[in-house]
Amino acid sequence: SAGPEERPEVRLLLDRFLDEAPAGQAAVEAALEDGDDDALATAVARLGGTAAHLGAAPLARLCEDLDDRARTGSVPAATAVRAALRRELTVTCRVLAALAGQLSGAAGRPVPPPG
Repeated sequence: SAGPEERPEVRLLLDRFLDEAPAGQAAVEAALEDGDDDALATAVARLGGTAAHLGAAPLARLCEDLDDRARTGSVPAATAVRAALRRELTVTCRVLAALAGQLSGAAGRPVPPPG
């Protein structure tokens, strides 16, 4: 648990992830649409690395799996990847928004739906 002196820094990290998650999702979806495995690997590595750093293990594992698949050219159907990513990102953002709210003493920040 973050001590009082660490809360602003943790809140900043959470807010940054929440602010950047839509762009990360868009980068993954654009790479899928373009069939660009290199861009997909880059996008999921960035999103997954940040998720892992924040303790969002399910999203981090999904991104790691997609990164491995992109690097070997074995990416599953784009529709399935998009659905899995949206599901994990939605859950992750809800949890992190609630945590950010607790750290600031508020009810949490609103989380826009992915998409």
